[in-house]
Amino acid sequence: MIDTAFIVSAGRSGSTLLDRLVGAHPQALAVGEVRHLPKNIALDSICSCASAVSQCAFWRPVVDHLGERLGADLWSDPYRLDLGYIQAAVEIDRRRQTRLYTARRAVALRWIETGLRLGLDVRRSPWLASYRRALQANALLHEVLRERSGRRIVVDSTKGFRWSVGQYLFDPGRSRILLLSRDGRGVVASLMRSGRTREQAVRQWMQYYQRALPWIERHVDPAHVLHVRYEELATSTDETLRRVFGFLGLPPLPLHEIAHAPTAHILNGNPMRHGSALEIRPDERWRGELTAEDVAYVQRTCEPVARRLGYAGGAAE
Repeated sequence: MIDTAFIVSAGRSGSTLLDRLVGAHPQALAVGEVRHLPKNIALDSICSCASAVSQCAFWRPVVDHLGERLGADLWSDPYRLDLGYIQAAVEIDRRRQTRLYTARRAVALRWIETGLRLGLDVRRSPWLASYRRALQANALLHEVLRERSGRRIVVDSTKGFRWSVGQYLFDPGRSRILLLSRDGRGVVASLMRSGRTREQAVRQWMQYYQRALPWIERHVDPAHVLHVRYEELATSTDETLRRVFGFLGLPPLPLHEIAHAPTAHILNGNPMRHGSALEIRPDERWRGELTAEDVAYVQRTCEPVARRLGYAGGAAE
């Protein structure tokens, strides 16, 4: 029985849309980048329902129950819920995420990659003990979320491929991977709006997928991965969701019922999650923002990986 779906994606906009659409199913629960929960507690972040985590009717009892299971007061010591090294990009706990912390995270990631490359069992190997503890804590979090919500499947959009694949390896029979991609021209335009140069934006996308695709191919059963393209999700929503729901073992749900789903309680991620109506349309702002030279550069540089993801030109998020 599948009980967890992980969204693997380098970007935010597409994963937020997929998260909200799948989470609108009455048997699924969208929780956003739930691995950031300790940070969200520490900063008393705003949930997508517009309440602070400490005041949220959903998250307050979840955190209380987790604290009981762990024998800790997570409101005063949120990082007792040890979900490993959390690297935030927008909402950052500066007291936690220091330069030393970032350096330690880089070492830990190399250690994990080496262990899995050597074929070590994430469930038993002493080499991967700290990684396993974080995965076990996340599995407990998912368990509590299912118990408190009454939903069968938790949709976790933390995105990082090492984390999602590690969770999959921890319990492959009950986990599935949704690999989300997006046309690289839209990705580059989005990253350039955030202050990156064209070259930095392209390099960020390339580095992510050059590492994520082999990682998934090496460790995940192909039958347990579904590739979803953002453009198809935004323009052929009904058909794409039928594929997604079928892959997760969920009965189909008409789009008009999804549009009127109750408010979700999503943490972290794209600001579009906060109190906004669900708007389903492709984001093609890149057409007015990128020059012809920019488009040619993206297509030329990203072509090898883009073709692996099914894009004849451009790239994918």
